[in-house]
Amino acid sequence: MRLLRILVLLLAGGLAASAQTNSAPAQVRELSLQECIELALKNNIELQIERYNPEISLYALQGTYGAYDPTLALSGQHDHNESGTTLLSGSIEIPGSVSDSDSFSGSLGGLLPWGTTYGLTGNANDSYGRNFVCQTNSIVGQTFESSQASTAINRGSRRRR
Repeated sequence: MRLLRILVLLLAGGLAASAQTNSAPAQVRELSLQECIELALKNNIELQIERYNPEISLYALQGTYGAYDPTLALSGQHDHNESGTTLLSGSIEIPGSVSDSDSFSGSLGGLLPWGTTYGLTGNANDSYGRNFVCQTNSIVGQTFESSQASTAINRGSRRRR
């Protein structure tokens, strides 16, 4: 019985092998050397990835030039203050004061390709207003204004590598 099973399996395997060899032959496509190279390049994923490396390197190079981009900072501020009236001795009323102040500042700085740093800064402040004071039984209004400005140019030393 066991021998019969082995024979049946061998016969089935032989038929399957002969069925595969008796099938129609695969079609052969003739290629020139140029077509063969083109197909190899088209289907090689590693080569397709390598084609992007020069472009990626160019972006990385352009990114390194970002260190030489100048930095610009500007700011401005306005303050307004008012104070209420004041009573002196319960009967004399002194009007309140009003003051305004403006301040502006700016800076420009950066790094040069040969390693020198630079900086330009400037600022301006202006304060003005009106207040009232009591002088020998009279109330006198006084206006005031104060302005100041400054600028600076800084050149740093070269950075050593």
